[in-house]
Amino acid sequence: MNQITGSEMKMSGIWDIVNSIVAFQLIFFTVYLFLKGKKIPSTLFLKMHLISQLVFYPAYVFFSHEYYFLKPILLISIPSMLIWAPTFYLYISSRLYRNFVLSWKLILHAIPALIMIIIIYPIIYSGEDFRVSLGNKVGSSLYYYVKFQIFAYNVYTLYIIYRYSYQIKFITSVSEKQKINWLLFITYGLTLNSVLDLVVDSILNSPNQGWGYLIFFIFLNLFFFKAILDPDQFLGIDEKKLLPVKVTPDKSKDYFKNIEEIIKSKQLFLDPDLSLHNISQAVKLSDRMVSQVIRQNTDLNFTDYINRKRIDYAKEVLKSTTKAEKNVLEILYEAGFNSKSVFNTQFRKHTGLSPTEFREKNYRSSGIM
Repeated sequence: MNQITGSEMKMSGIWDIVNSIVAFQLIFFTVYLFLKGKKIPSTLFLKMHLISQLVFYPAYVFFSHEYYFLKPILLISIPSMLIWAPTFYLYISSRLYRNFVLSWKLILHAIPALIMIIIIYPIIYSGEDFRVSLGNKVGSSLYYYVKFQIFAYNVYTLYIIYRYSYQIKFITSVSEKQKINWLLFITYGLTLNSVLDLVVDSILNSPNQGWGYLIFFIFLNLFFFKAILDPDQFLGIDEKKLLPVKVTPDKSKDYFKNIEEIIKSKQLFLDPDLSLHNISQAVKLSDRMVSQVIRQNTDLNFTDYINRKRIDYAKEVLKSTTKAEKNVLEILYEAGFNSKSVFNTQFRKHTGLSPTEFREKNYRSSGIM
């Protein structure tokens, strides 16, 4: 048996602490998803992804400390690594497309994990020292395959996110923008985590040093911190998925009056990053209630309601300023838009004119251009 140095034992202790914290965090947020998450595909796949990360923990403990009582769990724990990338990809896909449906074809993504179970079963239950045998026959090959799988899945995942962004580029939904930012953040994060892990292990000339655990720990905390700041994105709640709540017409009018007053007094609509959740916090109502009240009193969803206020603001600025004082580009940014094409599309939708035509029409009688 190779002699373990004091420094190796110290590092092993550090990795144990890091992984224990990670396991606790995964348990906490998985339970939170079960309690608060909606019964929708995206939440299901996120649960599966977090659970598959958690299920791998016994394999780490076994190979670090040779706890042989964990042997039966290894048959599931080791192949769980091959579930990480597919479940994450399916989570992203189901978040992007509301018409995403569960089907038996999705089992195809689990084929590598099933093959791994078939490969390691005879090794684990052989009469030999399966720990050494498993390391020799699977070991680093599985490690590098998992890294390649994650990278390949995540590259394709980034592709479908950007493709979706292009498809909705003329839609000004703030919630859609926030959703895309969230999905890009976690996809780039996981990709960078995997690449850094591989690079560090290559520099140290060993895939077993444990630095990858620390890299994943850092990313996981960034992920959870962002999830706490924006729980709707973590739970997969979109405005169109909010279920109706019971509210009387009189109460609805009172709520809407309060919403209108706060938005108008603080000119919240001028914030390009304004979200339904921001308004809900300001008026101390749930996202579901605010969305429903706005729709009941205006026949508009939250995004169209805010865009109408932005266009009304832009119209007033166009009426009161000349081109020399403020051009259209300055006005659209001031009004809370962040895209000229989107602003022009929304402006024509509400007025039937382009911003330039609207300004010319309103200044024609005064002779100001």
